[in-house]
Amino acid sequence: MPFYKAVRPSIKIFTGPEADDDVVRQLMLGIEEEGIPFETEKGNGTALEMAYDASGASTLGVGVGVSSREIVLHFSKLEKDHPLFRIGSGSDPETVRNIGTNGARLVKGMPFKEVQ
Repeated sequence: MPFYKAVRPSIKIFTGPEADDDVVRQLMLGIEEEGIPFETEKGNGTALEMAYDASGASTLGVGVGVSSREIVLHFSKLEKDHPLFRIGSGSDPETVRNIGTNGARLVKGMPFKEVQ
């Protein structure tokens, strides 16, 4: 009998080597509050490249890239250079959390929270 690994639908978060753990934690809290599963992985490249790759790797089509400089939320149906949201990694915790919330809300088809 062949072995099949079930793929869990989830938002993918790709983090660069110097991504701040507190920033990633705020993103995860935003997603978790909306009840959508997520997975984190180490990524390479810019936040934009990681977000685009993460959205392609996500069964839900939603990916986030986090570098030491910025956070990008991407949707697989968009062109690479046109992400949904792009903010600095030094943004306030509420704004960072809202990026995570908005990724989850994209999956749920709900209105986005405001991002400064």
